[in-house]
Amino acid sequence: MPEYFRESLRLHQIILNMLSSRRSVKKTVFDIIEILQDAIDLFIDESDNIVDQFEKMIDKYKNLIGEEYSESDNEESSESENEESYEKPKAKKINKKGS
Repeated sequence: MPEYFRESLRLHQIILNMLSSRRSVKKTVFDIIEILQDAIDLFIDESDNIVDQFEKMIDKYKNLIGEEYSESDNEESSESENEESYEKPKAKKINKKGS
């Protein structure tokens, strides 16, 4: 189970305990806000880790794909150069003499 999930369950239980106890509403609200801020920070940290891993994976595959594309681009450009050399010659203009 991921750490952020365990932590969210723990924080949920703490909030439930606070709400069921006979504490002042002001103190309970401030504690809940503090807990939520910690939970948000934890979520952001976990999200940043996921994004970092995803970016590393993209870079890894981008390098692999880039190599494949550069090879196929070279093949395509040489094919298009060959096709251009086989084009039909253009017709020459015929000059008509004015009478």
